Amino acid sequence: MSSMSTAEYKKLSGKSRRTKRRVVVKKERVVSEGEAKLAQHLKSYKIEFQTEFQFNPERKWRADFYILGTKVLIEVEGGIWSNGRHTRAQGYLGDM
Repeated sequence: MSSMSTAEYKKLSGKSRRTKRRVVVKKERVVSEGEAKLAQHLKSYKIEFQTEFQFNPERKWRADFYILGTKVLIEVEGGIWSNGRHTRAQGYLGDM
């Protein structure tokens, strides 16, 4: 059995396989055409609403609109565009 120094080992083995993790930058939320139209209609009818309403503080779930003073949440386009869990069978099965 032969021995070698750390420098010799690094020279023989090449570059370290460790890679830095990429920093994930969240994209700026773009308002869809449907959301913009609905907001315009709600404003024209003087219906008070809040956008991006987080209805469960323990989860990341958000509804596009919350009609203030009611129990009405509105999701315009849903998980189809955000690859939400209820666009796949596994997501539905996980809720059962």
